[in-house]
Amino acid sequence: MVLKLNKFVSFGKVGNETMITNEENNKGIKLDDLGSDIWEMIFNGKSKSEIIDHYVSLYPNDKETINDDINDFISTLIDEGFILEE
Repeated sequence: MVLKLNKFVSFGKVGNETMITNEENNKGIKLDDLGSDIWEMIFNGKSKSEIIDHYVSLYPNDKETINDDINDFISTLIDEGFILEE
């Protein structure tokens, strides 16, 4: 699965936080450190499985939690129109 930014999305970083705005539906979201790191990975073309694998390599004992949390986060980004799944 390939994740891509919606063409109507703009974003910027302030410190460790990322602000994302969807100009098509006027929705916005502020991401914390972890969300910002995942957003950066999506921006750089990483797939959902590559993102999950990265965090599992850092925290191997939390594989199920990592998988669930990242899937939930990415689903929210898709549902709110910030990214597209192809």
